[in-house]
Amino acid sequence: MTTRSQSQLAEPGTLRDRFARAIDWLRPLAARVRRTVERLLERHPKNVRAVARLLLGAAPALVAGFAFLELGEEIHEGELVRYDDAILLWLAEHRAPALNQFFLAITALGSWPVITLLTIGVCVGALLARERRLATTVALAMIGVPLLSHFLKTLYARERPSVVPHLETVASASFPSGHTLASVVFFVTLALLAAGHLRRRRLRVFVVGYSLAIGALVAASRIYLGVHFPSDVTGGALVGIAWSLAAVTLDRALRGKVK
Repeated sequence: MTTRSQSQLAEPGTLRDRFARAIDWLRPLAARVRRTVERLLERHPKNVRAVARLLLGAAPALVAGFAFLELGEEIHEGELVRYDDAILLWLAEHRAPALNQFFLAITALGSWPVITLLTIGVCVGALLARERRLATTVALAMIGVPLLSHFLKTLYARERPSVVPHLETVASASFPSGHTLASVVFFVTLALLAAGHLRRRRLRVFVVGYSLAIGALVAASRIYLGVHFPSDVTGGALVGIAWSLAAVTLDRALRGKVK
């Protein structure tokens, strides 16, 4: 047997030895980390749980944020044009007067006047119910929406679709969809905050699911009306989810903070 073949046979054993040594090295480290966490839980249980909630909530928000950046890169390179146009053309072929009226009504739920009125109503109602933190969280989350929308639209400066007639008058840039962003942030933030006060799991699932459905309908209305590409509403949803999760995560972290 040649020297090369002998070394190839010896390599698996060497790798196994290295893996075993790595495991032996990690075991005491893992035990030390476990003991440290246990001591922290004994001494400062609320602080540790607050940090854990912060990390768990930040993870999906970061994932949504990175997905938005990747989508923006794809749009900048023109990778999604044919798919966007194909969906818009297909929907335009299936338009009907009843659907036009339905989606025009639905899309109003994501308009700034309606969203502003809903936000004011929720915040005033929360204050009357002495839920000051809920009102503050909703207000801060919604204040960030127009700032995010304006910044991102200016940054990407994507033109509106031109392959189908618009059923609504629009003037701003296309990416991301401001209606989708506003509706997702409002309904998802409110649902997640309200779900924290609901004891029944079925009711929590319904509240969150219903809110997501409203956001999805608003997003679908923008595509149907021909004023946004499908990738625009996807981008608006991703930013909205990331911003909403960040707001709710911060609220839960502050709730668990020890004075």
